[in-house]
Amino acid sequence: MTLSTVVRTHGTGGRLSFAVVRRAHPVLARALLRRTHRRLALAAPSAGERELAARAPQAGYGHRIRP
Repeated sequence: MTLSTVVRTHGTGGRLSFAVVRRAHPVLARALLRRTHRRLALAAPSAGERELAARAPQAGYGHRIRP
């Protein structure tokens, strides 16, 4: 995965503010990607859950649930 940023600085104020942002940006970008990866990994079903779902009979035609 590639994450990039393009910046155009205009004047001394822009260069000064980007000097601060440039130091923090890699740290914040990595943290954002780690958090997103963790949330996606926790939302996905585990291998055991996928196996149980594959073995469970599917409700549909030909399957009747009797009381």
